[in-house]
Amino acid sequence: MIEGFNVWITSMIGMGILILLIQLIVPKSNLKKYIYSLIGVLSILVIVSPVLKILESDTVEQGVKQVLNDVSNMDSNNDVKTNKLETLNQEAVKLSFLQKLEQDMLQKLEQKGVKVKDLEVTLDDEYNIDKVSIEVDSYEGEILNEVGVKDVLKTEYDIPISNINVR
Repeated sequence: MIEGFNVWITSMIGMGILILLIQLIVPKSNLKKYIYSLIGVLSILVIVSPVLKILESDTVEQGVKQVLNDVSNMDSNNDVKTNKLETLNQEAVKLSFLQKLEQDMLQKLEQKGVKVKDLEVTLDDEYNIDKVSIEVDSYEGEILNEVGVKDVLKTEYDIPISNINVR
């Protein structure tokens, strides 16, 4: 049925091009109105051809059921595509949230005088911080060791100390 729809659209476009060419070629004479009438009849036949095909089938009921099945299949394909888009959207939101969270953690640690070499945050499905791994380059401010880094993250982000790994 989809192929039939594509053929119908193609024939409509072809008919439009044919009409434009005939309008350019036909001279201004008395025959012009008869030629345009013939083009009008042909245009109506092209537009109505899908309905004629349904009526030509064994029964009208079968033709209508076929059209409805094709539309139903198109809807189910659209549902699958919508679900994929929703999943991709959720993944993009989670990735964006994770990047902002990592940037915020880096900024807060730098304010406390900790130079971080690498920071990796893991989130669960509900966007809660599951695990934090930090590789510290140097301590230059208020914080002088791993315990201070863990305390800052625990205080700022309410992360259990057991979920924070500082190297």
